[in-house]
Amino acid sequence: ISEQVSVPLEVFVHGALCVSYSGQCYLSAALSGRSANRGECAQYCRLPYSMVDANGTEIVHNKHLLSLKDMNRSDQLEALLDAGASSFKIEGRLKDVTYVKNITAYYRKKLDAILTRRPEYIRASAGKSTYEFEPVAEKSFNRGFTPFFLHERTKDITAFNTPKSLGEPVGTVKELKGNSFTIAGVKQLNNGDGLVFFNSRGELEGFRVNRVEANRVFPLDMPDIKPKTPLYRNFDQVFEKQLAKPSAERKLAVRIEFLDNPFGFTLVMEDETGARVMLTEPFDKELARRDQADNIRTQLAKLGNTPFEASEVHIGMGENWFVPSSLLADMRRKAVEKLQSDRMIRYQRELSRKVEPAKEVPFPERQLTYLGNVSNSRAEAFYKAHGVETVAEAFELKPEKDVPLMFTKHCLRYSMGWCPTYQKEKSPYKEPYYLLYKDTRLRLQFDCKRCQMLVYK
Repeated sequence: ISEQVSVPLEVFVHGALCVSYSGQCYLSAALSGRSANRGECAQYCRLPYSMVDANGTEIVHNKHLLSLKDMNRSDQLEALLDAGASSFKIEGRLKDVTYVKNITAYYRKKLDAILTRRPEYIRASAGKSTYEFEPVAEKSFNRGFTPFFLHERTKDITAFNTPKSLGEPVGTVKELKGNSFTIAGVKQLNNGDGLVFFNSRGELEGFRVNRVEANRVFPLDMPDIKPKTPLYRNFDQVFEKQLAKPSAERKLAVRIEFLDNPFGFTLVMEDETGARVMLTEPFDKELARRDQADNIRTQLAKLGNTPFEASEVHIGMGENWFVPSSLLADMRRKAVEKLQSDRMIRYQRELSRKVEPAKEVPFPERQLTYLGNVSNSRAEAFYKAHGVETVAEAFELKPEKDVPLMFTKHCLRYSMGWCPTYQKEKSPYKEPYYLLYKDTRLRLQFDCKRCQMLVYK
């Protein structure tokens, strides 16, 4: 794609996945009147369904059969850069501030490591971020991770057991004793942590850690848990406390030069973007008894809470002049103010460019169905201007019967091991299959030519 277009390309790399193709999900609108295509999804894909065949025989009982794991392509960033992506999207809908801090820091560090090795790639912005914590993607909300069809179809894309956050694996239950148990694992647990596990009914159950003694855990309320049960931590008390404080800082590198002149001293500051200021202060110079270089470097590098960080301090004096710390501090403060002002003046807001009208290109179809999502007269006029003869109204305006409400690459026939393309085993059940939730009954159809599963009401 990048070889064929001139616009920058953005790739979605992390966060919650929609099971249906974007813009082609009508399940929420059909069942509740809330349109997923217009930001009002009721998330029917996260509900528990039972799967039955044409005879009513139950195949799967009460599992989240349309729920996907979360995207994580952090190990593919360099390949995506090489493929032409210049922007990476992290999903953050309804996420809290600790999620934003942790996940953005996680990807920032990954990207910085790549940019250090690959100088042909240039950062989109200036400055360097440092962190008071070590970002770990598993510590923030996640349903388990998947690269999701980046290279091929894999079995790791679904989260049938729960749509809730699992967090990070921390070990398995080893031995039960009274109101406590021991855990076999390498992660350090803390008082106040939140742990979860799948109980005997296959449901996600959680509890709070009251206290920890070595590898022995004392829950606030002892759960009904068995040895060898895998445990996950979806709330790390210590980590959350770290992120609740100021935990990251971004600084611009500046090169500082301190010079003498016939009338006093000159201070030059230049940041990594090329913004440069020069400040001259008159001063009656006199020779110093001790070397001044170390004190000059120390005082000028004290950039404190400013956006800057000294990468180099060069001293170019003809003699070892005495320079008071008060003068250095005053010149540094004034130079920083001037540099910030200069950066504001130099900054140019990115504005949309006027683009020449494109050549008239006919739309590839003559009839547009509800899948075109046309819900206003301007959209209809646009399509007709490009050769479309008939334009159907959007599903939300005119709901249609017996049409696909979801188009998904996730395929339940594949998940069960019965895919005629990739797997050899044949299904012992009779199609069509149905998904049942309370009074809702959804019919499944499989389009093997396009490798899709379609969901009907």
